[in-house]
Formats: sequence, C-alpha cells, structure tokens
Amino acid sequence: MKKLTLVALFCVSVVFGVKKVFFSMDTTDISLSSKQSSWTSAQISSTKDDGNGVSKPKKFDNNTVNGKKNDMKKPSKSKGNAISNPFVKKLGDNEVITRVEAEAFAFREINFTPMNEEEGSLLEMGRQMAANYLVPDSYKDVIKFYEEKGLKPIVSKDTNQYTGTMIIVRSEKSLPGTRYPHLQSFMNERGEADTQHYSIEYRPGPKAFERTNEMVKALYNVENGVKSANGDFIKYKLGPYQNIWIKKLGPNDLKGSPFNAREESDVGTIRMVIEDEIHHDNHDDHVEPPSTPKN
Repeated sequence: MKKLTLVALFCVSVVFGVKKVFFSMDTTDISLSSKQSSWTSAQISSTKDDGNGVSKPKKFDNNTVNGKKNDMKKPSKSKGNAISNPFVKKLGDNEVITRVEAEAFAFREINFTPMNEEEGSLLEMGRQMAANYLVPDSYKDVIKFYEEKGLKPIVSKDTNQYTGTMIIVRSEKSLPGTRYPHLQSFMNERGEADTQHYSIEYRPGPKAFERTNEMVKALYNVENGVKSANGDFIKYKLGPYQNIWIKKLGPNDLKGSPFNAREESDVGTIRMVIEDEIHHDNHDDHVEPPSTPKN
C-alpha cells in the first residue's frame, strides 16, 4: 500500500534546518521563484477590442498555447465514468497506480469546454495534476512537461533526519492565466517519490471561481463529494487518500507566503490544490501551508 507519510508541507526547512541539494538543471532557490508575481508576464489577454472600444472574447484555439502548437495529449473518446477513477481505488500492499491508469483518466473527454486561452491553460494544468499526482516518481514527468512547454522548471531536493527527502518542483514561467505550480513529493521506503501536494493559481476575474469549480467537477468526478464549502472555498473528497480544494483568495490570504509573491491586485486569485488526506494514516505531523483552509 502506498505509504503516505504526511510531513510539513511548506515549513519543514524552517523548522528542522534542512540540508538542500539542487538538481543539475535550471535550478534556483525556491524563495526566488516569487519573481513570477505579475499576471501580465504569465498570461495572454483573453479579450480583444472590436474597434468600437468594446472588448470581446478571443476565440480559443486549443491547438496553440503561448503562440506555440499545443502538443498536450489528445483526450480519449471514452466519456463520463467509462474510464475508472484511480483516485477512488484502494491500494493493497506494494500496489501502485500505473501511468496508463492515471493518463487514461486525466486525458479522457469531459464536459468542460474552455472559453478562452486562459481556461485552456487551467484545464491543461488540471489534467497534468490528475495524470501525475498518483504515479510514483511522477515529478520527473512534471519536469519534462515544463521543459517541453518552455516553462523552465525549478527543482530542489531537501533532506533531513526528521522527514527524509523532499522534492519540490516549480517553474519560472507558466501557461497563460496560471502561475506558481508547486508539486511536492517525499521519498518512500521503496526509494520512490510519492506526491503529497500539487497546487496552481489561476488569474482573478469574473466567474473565475465558478469556472474553476466546473472544471474540477468535470475532470475529477467529484460532483457529489463535497466535504466542506462556503462562498469562496470548496473542498472535495477525491477518494480514500486525497482531497482537492479551490479557494478565492482574499486580502488576508495574500500575506506571508514563503513562496508566492502577491500584490493587492491579486485579490480574487483562485488557488487549486490536491493534497493527501492529513490523518488517514494516523499521522499528525502535517503543518498547514499559509492560507490553507481548515475543516
């Protein structure tokens, strides 16, 4: 069974004095990745002027992202529940989710149509999260995806005697309308990295929270799995081991992040997070990241 040793997600290096070793690629101290704070440098406008001073939505071209051909895996023709959901699968000893299972679910056709390039980026990142969260050592595939998209991955490896080895993958650039992708994995007893947190941010805007929620419900089959909710926050139970939540960030949520630089204009940013269920394996050593909602 996949061993889920839940440890401090964001504060471990501060608490325990982590020894940091960087991969030999495009690496930077994670704290410096806050340079990606401006949405204008990470997105392409989804509107155009019709010549009369009126902005109208651009037609979204699913074949291009950032002006380049979009080589994202084409969705499977199977729809709805025809493909099994790996998040609801209970794993036996030494059993893992295969990449074939995860990608079949992540890249199937769903009932969500992006209305512009930014929503296309949101869906593409959502599919990547679904495809890579459950598969051992999938951080390597995330790095490859970021490299292929020209997003310049930032990778760090932290090791200490209390929590073992933690791997964080972020990126210097992002797909239009998204920013701050943050994947965090820990090495298990088999020497494989298990992802325990994967998050992104989506740009503020009218109906941004509602559209993100629509995408999450369609992609992750969580229509009836609401765990907790209020006006600006909703959490779904993905299965026995993971939750997914989305939150519209308010002024207080923009303060104090050790990773993500934010400005007043970022109020309304949508944060989408998949993370392991904190207490399902009887562990109580999880430290909530800044602004993480409490049950």
